Amino acid sequence: MKTQYYTATTLNGFIATDDNSLAWLFTLGNIGESSYPEFIADVGALAMGASTYEWMLRHADEVTAEVGSPWPYTQPVWIFTHRELPRVEGADIRFVQGDVVPVHAEMKVAAGGKNIWVVGGGDLAGQFYDAGLLDELIVQIGSATLGSGKPLFPRTALYPLMRLTSSRPMGDGMIELRYRVGDTITVERSSSNGQAIPILLSRSMRATMQFYDRLGFTGHGDDQYAILKRGAIELHFSLHAELVPERSDSMCYLRVENVDALYHELSAVNLPHSGIPRIDVLSDKPWGMREFAIVDEDGNLLRIGQTT
Repeated sequence: MKTQYYTATTLNGFIATDDNSLAWLFTLGNIGESSYPEFIADVGALAMGASTYEWMLRHADEVTAEVGSPWPYTQPVWIFTHRELPRVEGADIRFVQGDVVPVHAEMKVAAGGKNIWVVGGGDLAGQFYDAGLLDELIVQIGSATLGSGKPLFPRTALYPLMRLTSSRPMGDGMIELRYRVGDTITVERSSSNGQAIPILLSRSMRATMQFYDRLGFTGHGDDQYAILKRGAIELHFSLHAELVPERSDSMCYLRVENVDALYHELSAVNLPHSGIPRIDVLSDKPWGMREFAIVDEDGNLLRIGQTT
């Protein structure tokens, strides 16, 4: 199951006009010739912003001409809104507001193992990204521009890098790009004596805890701090945005008291050792944490490092 932001954008990064119109998109081809039919077949639940929902209601004729129905979704749809909106008769629509995390949990159950589609707009997709819940971006770039409009993804997403997994031309006017949203990156920072310090970084505490859950660790925590255990090993995680102040992303950092014991504990775990770590050289002051895990770009544990 994936949480996917599937959308189309102009060449200059707008998904809709200032008044939320999607009409620019309908001139670029037939939706039946795109990846949409195969994509929607794997979707079990949808999340949509109020502006997108209202546009669909106001332009039911255009939507029908494009996709065959004024409301083409048989799946349950969560509409994020702070105001009262009309319902579509016969549709499974659920109006919600606030934090996307508990709503995502409900959607996951309702999806029944299928994917979750964040329809848009861009800020709603950004909220799922901020919470560490977004797994994939599927962006269809059309050969059109708008002087202004609603941005594709109003977030600074520099680290971890999104990985391009496929590209697919769609006629003369559009290409589809798929990006996997990274959960972890590896940073190598030099200590005072020039020795490298490997650190496990993650966009979210959730991603970090899931990684170690796959290694057999159990424990508890929240979005700021967590303690996980496996046998005699206790891992402490904390979220420190101040470590790299020039970046907007907060990262999770791991502290373990006894790195030799952790080596011994993990020696019984069948870990894949593939891929080359992504390295980003920083020049920071020391932060007092002494032992760290290091993972490759696919989230596979490579080794445990120790500072001096």
